[in-house]
Amino acid sequence: MVGNFFTYLKIFLFKFSFLNTIVFYEKNLSKLLSISKDNEKHIIKFKRILLRNLKEGKYLLKVTPLYALNNMAIDIFIEYKDNSDIYRLNLNQYSRFDVEINLKNIPSNIKIKPIIGVGNDFFIKRMVIKRLQKIGGEKMLNRIKKKDIEGNFDVVTNDFIACGWVWDKAKPENRLKVQILDDYGNILGEGYANNYREDLKNAGIGDGKYGFAIDIDLEPSKYENKKEIKVKAYVEEYKLILGTHKMKVKRINKTVYKAFDINTLKNFITKEWKSILELNKKRGLFIEIKNSNELLNTIISTNLPLFIFDSNRLNSILYKTLAHEKLLNKDFILAEKFLFYSLYFDEFPHSLELLGNITFELKQVDNQYYKVAKNKDVTFWVYLNLYKMYKNSFDPENISKAILLLLEGHDRFPFYSFYFKSRLIEILNTFWNKVQQETSMFVKLIHEKTIAKKMLFEMVYEAFIKIYNSFQKIYGLSDSPVVNVKNTNKVLIIAGSLDLPQCKRYRIEQKVKQFETVNIKVDVIPYDKLQNIFEYIFDYDIFIFYRLPPTIEIIKFLAFINALGKVSIYEIDDLIFDLDNYPPLLENFGGYVDLPMYHGLIFSSILFNVIARFCRYGLASTTPLSEKLKELVFSKTCFIHRNALDDYNLIVKKNLKDFQQKKEIIIFYGSGTLSHNQDFCELALPALERILTEYDNVKLWIGGYLRLPQEFINKFENKIVLLGFTKNLKEYYKILSFADINLAVLYDGVFEGCKSELKWVEAACVFVPSIVSSTETYREIVKHGIDGFIAKNSDEFYNYMKMLIENPELRYEIAKNAHERVFKEYSLDNMGQNLQKIIQKIEEDSYKNLTTIKSNNKKKIALVNVYFPPEEIGGGTVVAVDNFYDIKRLYPDDYEFVVFTTQPHSNENNPYSLEIYKYNDSNVYKVNPNFKTDNIDWIYNDEEMKKVFMKFLDIEKPDLVHFHAIQRLTASIAEAAYEKGIPYIITVHDAWWISDWMFLTDDEGNVYPEGFPDIFSTRSLPKGISLTQSVGRISFLKTILQNASFVYAPSPEFAEIYKKNGITWIKAIPNGISTRINWILKNTNYTDKVVLGFSSAFAIHKGYYIFEKALRKVKPKNIEVLLIDYSKLENYVELGLIENIPVTVTGMINRYKMPEKFYSKIDVLFHPSIWPESYGLTPREAMKCGCAVVVSQNTGCINDFIGKEGCYIVEPTVDNLAEIIKKIDENPDYFKKVFEYNGIRTSEEQAKEIVNVYREVIKL
Repeated sequence: MVGNFFTYLKIFLFKFSFLNTIVFYEKNLSKLLSISKDNEKHIIKFKRILLRNLKEGKYLLKVTPLYALNNMAIDIFIEYKDNSDIYRLNLNQYSRFDVEINLKNIPSNIKIKPIIGVGNDFFIKRMVIKRLQKIGGEKMLNRIKKKDIEGNFDVVTNDFIACGWVWDKAKPENRLKVQILDDYGNILGEGYANNYREDLKNAGIGDGKYGFAIDIDLEPSKYENKKEIKVKAYVEEYKLILGTHKMKVKRINKTVYKAFDINTLKNFITKEWKSILELNKKRGLFIEIKNSNELLNTIISTNLPLFIFDSNRLNSILYKTLAHEKLLNKDFILAEKFLFYSLYFDEFPHSLELLGNITFELKQVDNQYYKVAKNKDVTFWVYLNLYKMYKNSFDPENISKAILLLLEGHDRFPFYSFYFKSRLIEILNTFWNKVQQETSMFVKLIHEKTIAKKMLFEMVYEAFIKIYNSFQKIYGLSDSPVVNVKNTNKVLIIAGSLDLPQCKRYRIEQKVKQFETVNIKVDVIPYDKLQNIFEYIFDYDIFIFYRLPPTIEIIKFLAFINALGKVSIYEIDDLIFDLDNYPPLLENFGGYVDLPMYHGLIFSSILFNVIARFCRYGLASTTPLSEKLKELVFSKTCFIHRNALDDYNLIVKKNLKDFQQKKEIIIFYGSGTLSHNQDFCELALPALERILTEYDNVKLWIGGYLRLPQEFINKFENKIVLLGFTKNLKEYYKILSFADINLAVLYDGVFEGCKSELKWVEAACVFVPSIVSSTETYREIVKHGIDGFIAKNSDEFYNYMKMLIENPELRYEIAKNAHERVFKEYSLDNMGQNLQKIIQKIEEDSYKNLTTIKSNNKKKIALVNVYFPPEEIGGGTVVAVDNFYDIKRLYPDDYEFVVFTTQPHSNENNPYSLEIYKYNDSNVYKVNPNFKTDNIDWIYNDEEMKKVFMKFLDIEKPDLVHFHAIQRLTASIAEAAYEKGIPYIITVHDAWWISDWMFLTDDEGNVYPEGFPDIFSTRSLPKGISLTQSVGRISFLKTILQNASFVYAPSPEFAEIYKKNGITWIKAIPNGISTRINWILKNTNYTDKVVLGFSSAFAIHKGYYIFEKALRKVKPKNIEVLLIDYSKLENYVELGLIENIPVTVTGMINRYKMPEKFYSKIDVLFHPSIWPESYGLTPREAMKCGCAVVVSQNTGCINDFIGKEGCYIVEPTVDNLAEIIKKIDENPDYFKKVFEYNGIRTSEEQAKEIVNVYREVIKL
């Protein structure tokens, strides 16, 4: 053991069945003692050691894993450091446990550095989980804690970037600095945890901007005898280790440019301070400086913006970069100073944005910041920050501003569509809730309800329009003028009012059974349970929205349904949407409705009215109701489907004797609603008073909601039976069957005229004759004097009751006729046929509307690519999108496109879920891949993805599928097309189909230029992948290629690589530069130096690190560099150094802005790919803008560059690139000129060749 230092574990741990192994590492990790519960000898030996040290009185602390999960491996360890020696206790467990470890008499020369903790009382944990876990239904991130510090060191990527996150919970505005250390404490890289991560935001971790991605700069010579080392992420400010990871030592020695911070500036000034002084003197700034330290202090402590470079532009970017670092450290004073320095030299947009960020951080945002958002070069965070400010406002105008900001931001930054969409749903919910709160309150304040309803309607309607249009705009939608119904065998009912039994029964349950009689499948979902609308949009073409108010999900649902030409039907069975006639006067409710309830009825009528206007068709229970509803729905068509019979109805048959023998006559009135008290009292009560007075053998039974005058009750207390309301239908119908006369009493008004004939139907079922009011519906339905009587007033009610009381034969005849008619016209089968006719009419509308479209006989092409706009990522996507546009433009009458793609933003929720949007008038289906899968871009088959693609094929029924880059989608989708008998072609943009390495370059930078013709050969494999798996993958993919109707590569050279790997039937159709981009010639007059451009910074296979080493080797004087770093935000800019060469780094650039923001600002493009570049679109685009280009000899279609001035073809080595850089440095004037190139192939030329393939495959 290690001198007088030892760790002690309590023996009781061995009692637990979940304990597998305890591993104790001794000094220098050289000796390992492993104690297994299955090895009694080792246990005994370990007990002796424990006892011996127990006598010495040594003990440690208590260690508890805070997030232990059942069946989830947990690695818990304590690490101590004594100079270069490491002591570690490692416990591998499978469940929650407490370990008591105590230390005593620790020698002073031993420095204990616990992974987490304060003093001698700390918790230690490290979850060996690579993704979010669900605990009790809530998402939990891997994390460690020290007081209020939380974070995790997630992974070291294949490109040797350390990724993780950390934040200070008590000070969420702070961005902590993270260092990556080796076992000896050497700093291998450092940076701030300030990257935005959606998973952090979703997990409630502040604003989500706490991620870090730090490049590890490793010198293999320091670790000559080690194949791998351990690195740890360390927060020096809190002496906190976030975790450790192993990484390979053998790798490309990446020497990355250094972004300016105070230390970088200090180092630069140390070397160049004298020349900087001279530069400032030339500019008229005379300062007394004796050394570099004084110069640095002058820059920091005074308000004098000094020239560091002989370029206002570079000085502006330099000070902006320094300011950004200070902003992250919350040093707002110095940050603001540097930003004003930056703006002094140049009106640099990002500097304006960062000034706005300072006011935002200090909660001093005003309209000036909003003006910044109008600048064309801000980042998308400007919009999200302003949104955050406005959304918390109680001012409706500011909430409206927040909505507009998201829509504007979405248009300007389409790549970040995911962020804008999620926030749009959030703010629209807030907005809609606020509108409803304000309008419902407004109802109470205005006495004149008619005026109030109209004003409120306008408020709600405008809000609905804003929300509806917002959804359509952000998803690229617009209402389809035609109906496009493909599946009439399924219907989805989104139901409201399920709390009303009569509504649920007559309009939901009956309809389900009626549809079943004609073999139409019906599903029902309560409107408040509607969540993932896309799940239903893809499965149904016909949607019935029954008596529901608009919610955000419903509005979004309608926005999609109407845009896709699907059928939206608004169904209602009461005139509760008519602002002129509903609700009736408060007194009509007989006291059953109080004032707050009445206000609610007013407000709900507005909501029903508004939502009906956004449905294509109407469905009503009566003709008058249909006439009212069709005025609202936008097709101006409303179908009638009446309330009918079902299994609940009691069927009673009577004969004439039953009527003749009846001595006591029962008059029945039943009401299931609250609104007709006054109707009864004015129309029926006077007649009943006369009848009850004249006839001793007549009684009145009242069922349901009705309040009679007390005088009336007192007068006829022996003749009146008040039954009250019952939800039990059997009881209700049984009582009704005892009656001799049924009354249905309503005013002859507009609202009442829309009521259904249900009371007459129910009485007819039990052989009871009815006297009904003269409403529009009853006048249409009841045949007066044949199957019922229609009474216009109280006198007529009296006369018809008198006739029926005195004439049992008449009662029988009326009841019999009604009974027979109801069973004929209101039966289940008859009503099912009515629904079928409605569906057929909709289908006919669809056919008529689509006749013109169908007559064009366009062939439908399903274009499939891993990404698609607005997320236009990668060369394969660029080519696929150009194909899409060019073919649509060149052959508008021959082809239409649908697209299948993936969600690029990591989201582990709802894998395989689909959403749909419109892009350039084409449907785009976006699937969420399974982000929980390891090696997600390597995976080649996925049965769940195959099922999703099968659904897509069933919906769209394409004539041909064109597969481009399909990693993440996997080749199982091609298998699906084959099984469906749909022909497909494949474009192989890279080596994904024939190699485990997509770019034929492994993690250590080794290139395999011919792929792996012998698939059984020993070779480098991705982490966690065996040779057996690799062989299985390549064999599977080869079968998919064999089943394709056509396979082609972007160049003959790349096709040859595929042929060497057994794909002998492959052809070549070269790519071309886009015809949709405005190509402008370069103009680099902003600097006297030659600007070298590199468009794929830090990508190993693109040769970046060779390029950087060559720069360091030459140390040119007449060169500066412009890099694109696609890991940074669009419009982000910073300044750095490679040696003393100024390097401007810009974030990702929208490809349509590449000429303006990149090619026109460089003189020479370097594209020294170390892998066999399949085509090389970037150098051809640079040539189009008049740039010289340096390309690798591995570039596809290399003949395009041979013999052309300004084109340099090289073997990608440091020496070869250095030679060219030296030549450029020595001849700056030559390389500043604009080079002319002719005959550059275009995407249009490629599109024409592809169409020839389409025609051959699908025989157009």
